[in-house]
Amino acid sequence: MATDEATKESQSPEQPSGKRSMKVVLITAVLMVVEAAAVFAFLTITSAPPEAATADQIAGMDADDAERLVEIEILTDKFQNLSQGRVWIWDMQVFVKVRHKSEEKAKELLERNAAEIRAGIGGIVRRAPHSYLTEPGLESITHQVAHFLEQALGTGPEGEPRVERVLIPKCRGYPADF
Repeated sequence: MATDEATKESQSPEQPSGKRSMKVVLITAVLMVVEAAAVFAFLTITSAPPEAATADQIAGMDADDAERLVEIEILTDKFQNLSQGRVWIWDMQVFVKVRHKSEEKAKELLERNAAEIRAGIGGIVRRAPHSYLTEPGLESITHQVAHFLEQALGTGPEGEPRVERVLIPKCRGYPADF
């Protein structure tokens, strides 16, 4: 009998702790659901209402699409430079940014004058002092190329230049006589 009483005493404390742990899990779950609902309600109330789509947006054209800038690759080529008394080869890549509304005309002019543009940029690189080609931001070369391309591509119908910005993402030089 003593063993029966010991078993009853050992079982009675375990049952309430099992019920307590189940209560803790349920309370935690309920609190998490309430918290999620509160966050959702707060975000719904404070967020801006959805805007109605215009016919242009539905057709794939934004109102500011004409003013959006587009990158066009001008050239990827290698040019010689002898300004330091030593032959250097400069591997360059040049892009321009134009407005979307001027993109077709700019591409047409670039295609029509491709050799002239390649020769003009090549001449700029060949005549450039070595320090221009080794600048961290390539500001001097970029400025010269931008000026040349503004003249080559001209202005748009509203009188603004077609070239908004010139990008030279690659300009690597190495001596050719090694």
